Amino acid sequence: MEIGYIFDDSVWGQGYATEAARACVDLAFHEFGLEQVYATNRPKNKASVRLAERLGMQKVGEYLKTYHDKEMPHDIYNWR
Repeated sequence: MEIGYIFDDSVWGQGYATEAARACVDLAFHEFGLEQVYATNRPKNKASVRLAERLGMQKVGEYLKTYHDKEMPHDIYNWR
């Protein structure tokens, strides 16, 4: 299971991503009984990296995604 979110920049910094991610993780573990939840972030998106770390996620890997002929590195994080 992977979680993700995109918010309009007009609401950045208001805690919506933190609240949404915590709610998704709570559902995944407590309602659905999952053992792991993943998220991917672009390393240059420092706010998303900080959020993953603040929520207790650990970086477990990385991959390269090609989008419109542009290579974009991504980091993989998970909760256990």
